Amino acid sequence: MVQKNRHVWHNGYGPAVATNFYHRYKEDIALMREIGLTHFRTSINWSRFLLDYENVTVDEEYADYIEQVINELISNGIEPMICLEH
Repeated sequence: MVQKNRHVWHNGYGPAVATNFYHRYKEDIALMREIGLTHFRTSINWSRFLLDYENVTVDEEYADYIEQVINELISNGIEPMICLEH
């Protein structure tokens, strides 16, 4: 039963899925635009971006995802603010 499952917080969501921004970023960005946000602060997961730090091997699939998110923000009039370290 969902109500008694400590891993589910609300409407079936919990720590395993959380907001699922990775798959729902277009919908989320549209909602940001709808409520009038003009900026969005986010970060890049460097441990995922760089597969091999010594040889600077980039995960091209993740790099493409980051590019898609940034382009979606810009096309919706929202300025991305990338935190490079935190």
